[in-house]
This record gives sequence, structure tokens and C-alpha cells, in this order.
Amino acid sequence: MPEKLSLRCMVPSFAGKKPELQTALVFIVLSLFLRLPYFFRDVINWDESTFTLLGQSILNGHLPYTSSWDQKPPLLGASFSLFIIIFGKSVASIRLAGALCVALTSWLTCEIGRSLRDDLFGVISGTLTCLSLSLVEKSASATMSEHVALVPLMFGLFILINAPRSSVRVFIAAFFLSAAAMMRTNLAFVVISLGVITVFLGGEQFENTYQKLAHQYSLFMSYLCGCMFVIGLTFLPFLLTSNSRLWWESVVVSPLGYSLSGYSWSEALTHHVDKLVHLVFDWSIIPLDVPKINTIIVILVFVGATLGACKLIYDCFFRRTSNGYGFVFLAVAFLSTCVSILRGGQAHFHYLFQIVPFLSLYAAVVYVEMIRLTSWRLGLAVCSLILTISLSNLLKDYSVLIKKVFNGQSLNAGTSYVLADYISKNNSQMRPVFFLKYHIGYWFLNQEPITPSSTHPSNLTKDYMLRYSIGEGATSLSAFQEVLDLSPEYIVMPHDMWFLDKDSDSMRLLEQSISQNYKVGKMIDDVVVYRLSQAP
Repeated sequence: MPEKLSLRCMVPSFAGKKPELQTALVFIVLSLFLRLPYFFRDVINWDESTFTLLGQSILNGHLPYTSSWDQKPPLLGASFSLFIIIFGKSVASIRLAGALCVALTSWLTCEIGRSLRDDLFGVISGTLTCLSLSLVEKSASATMSEHVALVPLMFGLFILINAPRSSVRVFIAAFFLSAAAMMRTNLAFVVISLGVITVFLGGEQFENTYQKLAHQYSLFMSYLCGCMFVIGLTFLPFLLTSNSRLWWESVVVSPLGYSLSGYSWSEALTHHVDKLVHLVFDWSIIPLDVPKINTIIVILVFVGATLGACKLIYDCFFRRTSNGYGFVFLAVAFLSTCVSILRGGQAHFHYLFQIVPFLSLYAAVVYVEMIRLTSWRLGLAVCSLILTISLSNLLKDYSVLIKKVFNGQSLNAGTSYVLADYISKNNSQMRPVFFLKYHIGYWFLNQEPITPSSTHPSNLTKDYMLRYSIGEGATSLSAFQEVLDLSPEYIVMPHDMWFLDKDSDSMRLLEQSISQNYKVGKMIDDVVVYRLSQAP
């Protein structure tokens, strides 16, 4: 068996501290380095703004889905509430929390890799995870629901891979896996799949059939109780306030409607593959075109994972070598996550963040072999050269940040800050505002969304969601009418209303109301701020 590469030679030494803590600190530093330049940008992905509003709504004393509504499970909003409590009320605080989530996920991936193979395998898989979750796409720099949900998901998987199949540990694993599903609903597929394989493999150590079935039943009940405990915790506040139907429709029925309203699994797969292929070939050797960091990451992780998975399959079927139950759990988690993404109804690239840790572990299979065959020093030098070249954009962003510090300028950047400053100075009575873009502005103005259904602006055009956020029979037209009936003092409207392209009636209503009741207050970047002509 090849000699293991100790983490002690790859990270600084801290007297009296365990290597696991050292590794965690290294990943925290790496995550902060990769993400720090983007801490102060107001909006990277507008979903992040929605999650922040959901979290603030809970801190304001509201039950989820009442003053702010989105179809995300309740623990996601609760997580953002926790971020605000711990780190403070600022965009940078939310991004700091996201950086820590990425660091924790990378560390857990590393620990899973170490348990599956060795230290080198863990270090490579954890590093690839940290790079991918930070730089593979623009949205990766924000704090997305995927970043948050991966922490309990990977912790639950870590327990199942490492711990003997005891009832207590299975209960704990189910608790964390279900917590992940209560942050991203699609992960319920993963919870069910891992539960099945846990029970199925749980009795392998028993030769007696009765003992095997009894132990499997014990594991099943432990897993079920762990899941139900989390679900019960999220349901209890709604039950105590006689809002159990709101929980059912928002947590269960609405996501199902969302998944059935969009792409089929084949359409989603096509969109994801097209995007990945475009990234892989988004550069040319002649003339020399240095690939961007996201292209390099896609090649290293997605292509590397394909080769790594093929090698594992080859070793299993042709070399007759066993990869162990750990890889079985990894395969089940990976495949069930893929299925859940393809059945999600949409094909946003950031959905793929959920499979990054699994891909990194598969890719590490190839890179460990390459380093074993050559030299780990040579492999490290090549990787360092590639990353140094490709991180040029990151270094440019650092230079902008440093210049602002030396010039005494505010680090905060983005249209939302300008909008909030303008509206706050001219809205002394704190009249309601309606944001059709940059809705993080509600947070800056210490206001809540003008209606629950308008928390995320694009939700106003989705009839299958409005029936749950407003009521049966609600339509996009009635949702906009509900907002306009409140006579918002300001309407922040982007030049490009792409999410209303297929809803001409709502667009006509909005334009008619603005022409009759509003005047142009200010034009800021890509939005027009309309102000009410007369007090209502």
C-alpha cells in the first residue's frame, strides 16, 4: 500500500492542535482568500437577496411565509437569520457566512476523502471543492442556498461513511441530512436514497437472519426518527399558530408544483451539459488564449470526475478490487443528488454546486494516481502554475479593493446602495417601496417587501406559486394589482423587464399605472426610480 502523505507536512504546525483543526483552518483561509474581493458587491445573484429578506423577516418576529414568501424550506431563512445575528446586518456579513460554509464543506469533503483513501486524497478533494464552490461561476461568490445546505449534507454523509451502523449515529446522520433537505427541498431525494442504502447495508455483519432483520429495523426506526425530528421542529411553530396548511402548501406542495412546471429531466440535462461543454471549449490554443478560472475548474473537476468514476468502475469489474462501502454511499449520494437536480423544474447552473463535493472526490481518484506515478512536488508545481495564471481576475479584484482602502473610499459597491441612499433621503415618512430589481434595497431601507408574493420580483409572474403566496385563483395580473393598490411611494423598475416578456397583461397594467400616477424621480444605472405624483 502506498505511503500516506501526512497533512502535517502540508499545513503549519500548531502546538497541541490536531491535524483536523489545522486542515479546517487552512480551508477557512483559502475560502476567505478566494471570496473576499466579492464581500462588498451588493448583488451577485438576486436569489441571495431573497434569502436575506427571508432571514430578516424571521428576526422581525414573523412566521416564515407570512410577511415574506418564497418556496424555499424554512431552515434556509432560519440560517440567514442566524448569519445576521452572529455576523451583523450587512452584505459582507452574509458573504462571510457563505465563505465559512464553503470552508466547512471543503473540510468535510477532505475528511471524507481521508476516510475513503488517505490524506493526499482528502487534501486534493477538499481543495477542488473550495475552488469550485468559490469560482466556478459568478453566482458562486454569493451565499447561495446550495452553499448553506451542503454543510449538513456532507456532515450527515461523513457520519454514514465513517461510523459503525449504530442507531444513535444513524439518528444523528438522518438529523443533519434532513436539515439539508429543509434548506433545499430537492435534497429530500438524497435523504430517502441514503436511508434505503443505510438500512440495506446495516445488517451485513450478522449471519443470523433474525439478528440482521432486527438490526435493520432498528436502523430504519432511528433514521426515520431523525428525519421526523427535523421536520417536526420546522412544523411546530406553524402548528402552534394554526398555520399548518401554510407549512404544507409552502414546504411540500409548492416545490412539487415548481418541479412539474418547468423543464423535463431531459431538457434540464441538455441545458446543463451545453453549459459545461461551452465552458470547457471557451478558449483556444492557437492563438494562445489563457483559459478563465471557471473553464479550468470545469476541466479539473467535471472532466476529472468522469475519468475518476470510470477508473473506479474499471477497478471494480475488471480488477475485482473492492472500493468499500464508503464509495457505495458516495455513489448513492451523488446519483440521487443528480436526479433531484434534473427533476427540479429548472436548469440554473448554480444547482450544480450541490454535486461539486462528490465530483471533487471522484476527480481526486485520478489526480492521486497521477501524483503517485510522477511526483507530488511536480503535481503541486503544475497545479500552482495553472491556478496562478487563471486567478488573474481575482488578483485584479483585489487590486481594486486595495486601492479603495488606500483612497479612503467605501468598500461597498453597487446600484442598490445608491438606490437606498436616494430613497431614504426623500422618503422621510417611510412610505412603502416596490422593487422590481435590486430588492436587497428593502433590507437597506429597513422595510419588508411590499407584499409577501413580491419578495422575489420574478415570483410575481409565476401563477403556480402565487396560488400559495396569495391564494387560490391568484394570477400575475392580480399580484401586480395587489401591489399597485397599496400605492407605493417609489417603484424601482429596470430597463429590461425580461421576466415579464411572456406576461403582456401585467406589463400593460404596470406601465399604465406608472404613466397615470407616477413621475420619473431618478435614473440610476440600469433602473428608473418612479415616484408617486400625489399622496394617496
